[in-house]
Amino acid sequence: MNLKLWIYTSDDVLKEKVGVMMVFRCQAFLKKKEFNFNKMMKILMLSSFSMMPISSLFAQDIQTAMSVDELKKEMIHRSEINLYPVYNIPPEIMKGIANEVKTLNIDEWTKAYIKVGDSYFSKGMSYENSDKEKAIYNFGMAQRLYNMGRWPAILTKSREQSYKLEIKAFEAVQRLKGINLERIESKYKNYNSVAYLVKPKQYNDKLPIVISIGGLDGWKEARITQLSPLLDKGVAILSIDMPGTGQTEVKMGTDAEAVLFTLIEKVLQRNDIDQNRVVFYGGSFGGYWTTLLAARNKIKLAGVVDQSGPYSETFKPNKLGTVFEGKEYLYDSLPSLSNLIHGINGREQLLNAMQEQAIDRLVPLPLKIDSPILVIGGKHDSLVPQEDLLPLLFSEGDVREAWINPNGIHMGRERGKNIKWDDKTISKEIIFPWILARLGLK
Repeated sequence: MNLKLWIYTSDDVLKEKVGVMMVFRCQAFLKKKEFNFNKMMKILMLSSFSMMPISSLFAQDIQTAMSVDELKKEMIHRSEINLYPVYNIPPEIMKGIANEVKTLNIDEWTKAYIKVGDSYFSKGMSYENSDKEKAIYNFGMAQRLYNMGRWPAILTKSREQSYKLEIKAFEAVQRLKGINLERIESKYKNYNSVAYLVKPKQYNDKLPIVISIGGLDGWKEARITQLSPLLDKGVAILSIDMPGTGQTEVKMGTDAEAVLFTLIEKVLQRNDIDQNRVVFYGGSFGGYWTTLLAARNKIKLAGVVDQSGPYSETFKPNKLGTVFEGKEYLYDSLPSLSNLIHGINGREQLLNAMQEQAIDRLVPLPLKIDSPILVIGGKHDSLVPQEDLLPLLFSEGDVREAWINPNGIHMGRERGKNIKWDDKTISKEIIFPWILARLGLK
């Protein structure tokens, strides 16, 4: 069994040894005079520790360049300016959670989110039969807190628990809003996938549909919440988790596209869906998947929206390295990306494997997509460079349009107080009108 253990020394120098792929901070132990790092490693190497959980020896920590106090400060700041991923969580709630945690331990943070989330979920239940609006608010707050508990990826049992609670709260919100949330299950080979299909409350004819593929950390539940205003315009929404995340079992690689196409085609064959009015939407890594699938030209599309999706430059080792070391992606970028590909045992292996997933290595060139495309980005995006927006804009096919925010970061959003372009505004004023126009709606 070829496993790997990552341990940070007191000098934060990464030492790689055989063991389970985990990241631990050992500074507290190293400060003890009796602690001997080399002796400990020798014991681990000689032990049959494949039989015992490494988590019993160490607690898994959040991976970040920030200290715990710096991370707390950043989380509170993002809640104050309503910046992803902490948006719509009031600062007073975030401050309370920050006061609860003392370390970078994942379980400590997740349990703090779950504790507060549970209190709001209980309030939601108490209002369910007496005040629907208050129930929706409290279930919605619980959903956002559980989302932060599992964000950005399920790396521990506690995050897995938080995701299950997020789904439960999300479904409660949809039920109380009267939204018909249909669970779509699909299987390709041995890979199961689960998606959500939501339809307008009233319709008389076949429905146009937006097919959304989630990102690395913004999964199908969040995309339903984002896109739900389209329901009032008569548009159905199919929301899918990208490979390696949420409830899509397959990892990136050989079978990933087939898994997604199998699920999508299952929905498009329904009698209530108009196969001639289909738009793909993807934000961040979801934009990568919508572009990749659209480039196969297997499905007739009325349009494709790629909002800050990686294409090629993002996957180069020097660029990914800046993501791991930067602060725009809040934390855990390395283990979250490692989760996407089967058998990744370390940073160098991930960097090599990700290069092979670049779109220009997977599809014939020149790139050709037989439908209109809207490309959205931010000039100051530190995650997806501007160079990755150009191949779509100059690809073969139909008309290309772009909305680039000169003050924007990832997804085109702005950072700060009193900003003009936040996530909700970009959706409302840029994305939704474009989608509706492609579907022949207003």
